[in-house]
Amino acid sequence: MKNHTFSILLIKDSVRKTKDIIKNYQSLKQFNIKISGLSNTALFIKKLPSRPPKWLSLFEDMISADEIRSLKSSLVSGIFLVDRGGKKYALAFGYGRALLDPGCYEERFGLIVTLNSIDSNSIRSIDKKTFETPIYKHTRDQAGRPGSASDFGLNVDQDLVRSITGKPTEEDLGNRLSGADSLSVTIKASLYELPALLDKFHEKFKDTSYRNNFPWADHFSQVTHKPVIEILNQSLIDKIRAKEMDRMWMALPEIVEWSSISGFRYSPSILHASLPNIDMESFLSIRGADDMDIQWLKRKKVYAFNVDDTAAHAAWRAYNCIYCEIDKNGNTYILNGGIWYCLASSYVDEINTRLYRIRYSRIDLPPCSELSEGEYNIRVQRENKDSVALMDKKLVLHGGGKSKIEFCDLYTKDKQLIHIKKYGASSTLSHLVYQGRVAGQLFHMDPEFREKVNHLLPKSFRLANPKEAIQTKDYEIIYAVISKEAGEQMTLPFFSRVSLVLAARELRGYGYKVSLKKIGVV
Repeated sequence: MKNHTFSILLIKDSVRKTKDIIKNYQSLKQFNIKISGLSNTALFIKKLPSRPPKWLSLFEDMISADEIRSLKSSLVSGIFLVDRGGKKYALAFGYGRALLDPGCYEERFGLIVTLNSIDSNSIRSIDKKTFETPIYKHTRDQAGRPGSASDFGLNVDQDLVRSITGKPTEEDLGNRLSGADSLSVTIKASLYELPALLDKFHEKFKDTSYRNNFPWADHFSQVTHKPVIEILNQSLIDKIRAKEMDRMWMALPEIVEWSSISGFRYSPSILHASLPNIDMESFLSIRGADDMDIQWLKRKKVYAFNVDDTAAHAAWRAYNCIYCEIDKNGNTYILNGGIWYCLASSYVDEINTRLYRIRYSRIDLPPCSELSEGEYNIRVQRENKDSVALMDKKLVLHGGGKSKIEFCDLYTKDKQLIHIKKYGASSTLSHLVYQGRVAGQLFHMDPEFREKVNHLLPKSFRLANPKEAIQTKDYEIIYAVISKEAGEQMTLPFFSRVSLVLAARELRGYGYKVSLKKIGVV
């Protein structure tokens, strides 16, 4: 018997009608199929119009029109809908997945089945999304031989596993399983053996033993079910109308070069007053909280204006600029960059506990009145010339690729490496954390890096002998954030908390003291 690959999705119990599963199903060709052990079986097929592949247009002056027409190809998509044991399943063929309503199937069905079916050391491929690095990354890592999650460089605190591929431990589950929302199984089996397979896969889906080998799997996941997203969006609107802003703020959804920005507006017109930053208070002043709705948030734009303040040179949806945390049904949901994520409450508690162990520095730093942290750094150094060295924008070219690394923004004679960022977004804070972690590691381990840093330091701040190992216990790495939030402490985006916790653990491992500092705004 030949190997066949099946792509299987489990339909939610709350979705029973075909019209709620397959979009425009009445326009598709339908075949009633009879298989013992299955009920309500139907195959829906859609044939897309035949057309030549797009790349053939490159040769249209060299190949006759009749020849091009003869090279047309057609695509056929299919959905095989079946009932088994009170559950409804959809098997997708070709581009059949596109025929399904995205909210009709169980999220992570395939992922959980796969995790429960493979050995933790038999992973062949991982698709992941990495949060809170200098850029968000979507990657697929494949290996020539089976390995563990750690072999693939999976950071269980920052990586959302979107799908995973491996060899099942039981032979009757196929040669290879790959799971995300759908389950892709390659197996020597026919449709007549489908009932028994579906029973096994559903049993694996209900099993929770995967948490023993893959305890990180439930840390967080992207919310894709439309009804849940609608509920969360309504909760967002309710919080805005109730003016509950303790876990909600506005921030730019991507990294910007602050030196090229004069300010922000909620209109593309220069006739409106320019703002030094965006925040919920100023945003709500243009439309009262009582009149807020999700459609308007998705239409309304936030504009960054060029340094001459003559024109907008970047714009984002207001919805994408809102960060919000909502607790519901025992989980924490986070809106970040226009996407909702679900975090297990136990994981949130664990990260918060580890964050609280990072002390706040006693260093005296004045409040910020400048537009950028660069201008603020210059003022602090100017007011403390004898004790503070300005290192901002003094880049160290280091490494095989000659990476540009900042030692810190401000360096004191008390051996404090101060890294400063104006709070603008979770992704912006990632640069703060990344800079401190990389610079601390190299300063501790690499004599060549220390020599380059020493050359950039003012003479009175330099190391006596940069080739000698430093005593890291004498140094303090301070993560300082410029924030308008009242009080000494600050509320940070969840993924920034994760990043800080991981960086602090690594830097403490080298022997450094690590602390936080909130810089107020005037």
